[in-house]
Amino acid sequence: MARVFITGSSDGLGLMAAGLLIEQGHEVVLHGRNESRSRDALTAAAGASGAVTGDLSTIAGTRTVADQANKLGRFDALIHNAGIGYRETRRVETEPGVPSVFAVNVLAPYILTALIERPKRLVYLSSGMRIPARLRRRQSEPQPPLGSAPSSVHCASCAAGCVTATSTSRH
Repeated sequence: MARVFITGSSDGLGLMAAGLLIEQGHEVVLHGRNESRSRDALTAAAGASGAVTGDLSTIAGTRTVADQANKLGRFDALIHNAGIGYRETRRVETEPGVPSVFAVNVLAPYILTALIERPKRLVYLSSGMRIPARLRRRQSEPQPPLGSAPSSVHCASCAAGCVTATSTSRH
């Protein structure tokens, strides 16, 4: 059976994926952005082998998650599930100049992929990928004001994260 680490697994798709994988006999490590969410995840996903805690909206928090994951040993798969933004109504910065949507949906998967011992498989989940969005190809293309279409901003950040991670995982 496989060892699997799932980010953002304290609720939603991440928790559901954890439950299914545990039922199939896989060893699953959960993730919560704080101790409370990690404890809730362990309660909800009985049979999980542990939980990693860290806030993926900051670079320091993402490094903490990577360090904790590495201490647990190599995983067969990393499921990048953590994501925010589809309910965001305004821009929130968690690092100077870095919107939280970008930090969680793009930077965190990139940083985790770069810092953890490389798993055999990287999987990217996003509940918002069903919502159409278009990434700008040129700087000259107009950019809608952030918050004018929150679901579109969320979806575009998820798509950008997948493109970035796919590109870096090949190296």
